[in-house]
Parts: sequence; C-alpha cells; structure tokens
Amino acid sequence: MPQKIPALVGLHEVADLIGQPRNTVNVWRRRYDDFPAPVAALHMGQIYAGEDILAWLITRRPAIAERISNA
Repeated sequence: MPQKIPALVGLHEVADLIGQPRNTVNVWRRRYDDFPAPVAALHMGQIYAGEDILAWLITRRPAIAERISNA
C-alpha cells in the first residue's frame, strides 16, 4: 500500500519520510530554485504542502519518490 504523504510537512517530516538527514533536505531547499515554496512560516520552521514536496521529488529525485510511494 502506498505511503500517505501528510497534507502539511516541515523539513523534519520530509527527512523522516524519505529516510535522509534533515540537513540533506535543507541543502536541497537552498540549492534548488524549484524546491517548493513554504505555505506557512511558524516559529518552529517553514511548513510545506506534502503534495508539492512529492511532485518535486518525482521530478528531482524519482528513485526516492518511487520508494516512498511503494512503501
């Protein structure tokens, strides 16, 4: 059964979901101009739409997107 992507995620949740360190996701956020824009910024950090993150992963990191979709 495919893993459900939460509607809203922070960098920590993205890292947990893809099995990578949070720093990796933070580097992607800074390095790639097409990384999804946050939908909100809270004191604890930026919040992203899960579907935007998944779409970005499909484009930029298809192996990771496939792995989490097949989990």
